[in-house]
Amino acid sequence: MAKFIVKRLDEYLKVILEDFGSQNVNSSLFSGDVKLANARVRSDFLKEILQFPNIEIKEAILTHLQIHIPWTSIRKEPVSVDIDTLRVVRDAPSPIVLTSHSVFV
Repeated sequence: MAKFIVKRLDEYLKVILEDFGSQNVNSSLFSGDVKLANARVRSDFLKEILQFPNIEIKEAILTHLQIHIPWTSIRKEPVSVDIDTLRVVRDAPSPIVLTSHSVFV
């Protein structure tokens, strides 16, 4: 069962995370909690959602991500996703100017 869940998570999270797999998953199937530690975020994904064209992202790490799936009441309760810290190391070849029109997602 654990392999099945990791495979499904891989399908959804491979768009966001690099090299997602069982090596960084700690799951408790009965409670519905899946925890990821120190997962590398794809730089192309971050650049797309942040919409900063002049930023080169060297590295992005999610230090803690927890997904709670309420298996027994999946139709009544929402799935929750908690992110503790996203650490981004960047290299900006030109100065970054933020205006009132800048949007953070």
